[in-house]
Amino acid sequence: MKLYHKLMLLALVAMLALPMIMVKPNGERMMSWKDWLPDSKALDNAADKLREVASSNPDLSDTPSLKGSSKMYSWKDERGVMHFSEQPPPESIQNAKVRDLPKDVNLMVAVKPRERGSQTGSGAANGGQGNGFKLAFPTTVPVKDIPKLVDDAKKLQALADQRTASLKEL
Repeated sequence: MKLYHKLMLLALVAMLALPMIMVKPNGERMMSWKDWLPDSKALDNAADKLREVASSNPDLSDTPSLKGSSKMYSWKDERGVMHFSEQPPPESIQNAKVRDLPKDVNLMVAVKPRERGSQTGSGAANGGQGNGFKLAFPTTVPVKDIPKLVDDAKKLQALADQRTASLKEL
């Protein structure tokens, strides 16, 4: 390990240990080793809140970790795409593998894609007309101004190229 890395590691350890050594004006240490441990009462309260939210949210009640689903299916379809699901594959699939899920699994509910041409999202940017055009990311620039932004970017690139060429001549 290089000397620089060793010194940085030493500085990091010193910064973490410094509050344990420093003394307040009243004579007691600023921190003790107990301050680094999480408060078990706060952790229990957070776990209770999470259980409460999960049981009251219908979108989360479908998750296998809350239902107690214990099987995971994996298979490759006719196009060669690999699938993983807690639901059994279609009957036409012959090469499906079944595995037991671990007891503690963090699973997320899949986001359902919107249909093309819906009125939400960028359709409102086009005067509320849902013509099926969707932007891949949110933007604060009106759609009609994007070609001007592209032209400005090309001009800026040309200027940067010109400056680079003049610097190489020096």
